[in-house]
Amino acid sequence: MDGRIHQWNATAMGVFELCWEKLKNPSNLMNTSWLKKYANLLCEHDSSIDVITPNKDWLAVCHILDRPYWQRVWTLQEMVLPENVFVSCGSAACHLNSILASAIWICNYPEDLCPSHMDIRLWQALRNSSKNHNGFHRLLRVDVLRHDRQEASRRQKRAIIARPFDLLLKVHDLCATNPLDSIYGILNIVDLPIRPDYEKSVKYAFTEVARIGVNGEHFEDVMCRSGMEELGISQRNRSLLPSWVPEWNNLGDKHIIEGANYNAGGLFSLDLSSMSPSITNDFALEVSGVVSDQVAIVGPEIEEDKIFNSVCRFYKLLNPENSQISYLIRIPNLQAILRTMVLDCDPFTNQRLKAGQRLKAGNGRLQTVFLEILRQLLWISVKEAHPEKLTIEEIFSQLGMRTGEHFAASFKEVVLGEIDDGADKISGKTDMEVLSPTWRPRPGAFNPIADNIHQKFFLTENGFVGTGPSATSPGNSICILHSCRLPVLLRRNESHHLHVGTCFVLGLMDGEGMVDSRNQPRPIEVFEIH
Repeated sequence: MDGRIHQWNATAMGVFELCWEKLKNPSNLMNTSWLKKYANLLCEHDSSIDVITPNKDWLAVCHILDRPYWQRVWTLQEMVLPENVFVSCGSAACHLNSILASAIWICNYPEDLCPSHMDIRLWQALRNSSKNHNGFHRLLRVDVLRHDRQEASRRQKRAIIARPFDLLLKVHDLCATNPLDSIYGILNIVDLPIRPDYEKSVKYAFTEVARIGVNGEHFEDVMCRSGMEELGISQRNRSLLPSWVPEWNNLGDKHIIEGANYNAGGLFSLDLSSMSPSITNDFALEVSGVVSDQVAIVGPEIEEDKIFNSVCRFYKLLNPENSQISYLIRIPNLQAILRTMVLDCDPFTNQRLKAGQRLKAGNGRLQTVFLEILRQLLWISVKEAHPEKLTIEEIFSQLGMRTGEHFAASFKEVVLGEIDDGADKISGKTDMEVLSPTWRPRPGAFNPIADNIHQKFFLTENGFVGTGPSATSPGNSICILHSCRLPVLLRRNESHHLHVGTCFVLGLMDGEGMVDSRNQPRPIEVFEIH
């Protein structure tokens, strides 16, 4: 490691070294035998009030991992590329792998378990203290990249160890004194045919990276990470960049919809290959595609503390008279909203819901998924600030459901429709226990809903429901573009278009948008995006 990093507490080195002796294989997370010797040395016990808190040794660990060093983009290659990296503090020295093993252990050990050799109160104290230190999580990617480097060396290939756009997304939170550092600081790690040149403008350099992605196999990556007025985009740089160019140094924490589960072009994808994307001299992107629909109504933004209210409000837009009219793909309207919230994937496996479930009212597995979503929404609603205190019955009435003895039948009617006799049954007497808002959601089950925070519901002119970025507005065209498995929102601006962002539209994710109501192929256009 270049130079010495001072003011690091040597007591923390002992923790790292001891952990490393037992965790040389970072995947062996359940190996906690090292704690037999050291667990009691990580805490302080105040017997007068019976409180356990982390002691100076563990706080030293947190202090080391919270140093600015780990937050600099230029130090990433210093930690990744050398075969052996040592951290020094006075006369004490520690191998970087020891620190990595410790960070991986504390971050990845199952949150709902407590190591057998550790007091549960100490474990909770250690977990809580580490959550506030970004260094723990930043080191996880260092370990992955070091492992990839070793694999590349073993195969006698170049030391290029990461896909450029994967790594650019991972390092967006690292500090850089110059926006260009977010690109130039990782050139030794990724395969980008770029030479550092700080005389270039940010607009030119960022567009150059986007051009490489568009001309290669990363058109979808570029479109997913760009767009107008997205969260995390600084207005200063955003105004200088074309709407289709990501701001590589400030991608933000916005959820990126992965296209692997979808194919918006369907069987017609080859028809869009008549013109590969190209970039003009004035930084405009030209790409072929079709307009499949338009945004008609934009619902409320899904706010972090008002998710349930957002669902209820959009449900009323989709179903104003509570008439239970079926959605376009023959499922109840409320099911359409719930499936949109989870991007039509099973929240627990991230697997796409089967096509057969679109035309069929549902099955036991689907029923379980939606029960869990409703339970999450109820749990969230307890935290939301309501002007009036709503009862569970009143909350469900907003979604057209009855509670009590009639809940099972009401749930099947409003959410699932009629289901097969062989499907799992809902017990009427235990309905409210299963859905009790006092029960916290299962670990990880909240993620699909959390991923949609700050997205906006919208309804298309043809009656489809979807979610898009916060800049989504009525009149945006929903387009299927060359080499992109996700629909794209475009906004017309005089003779050209602006890229709003990628979106999800329930019922248009498998090629349905490539044909019109008469099942005729839609005309292919060329879009000029500025």
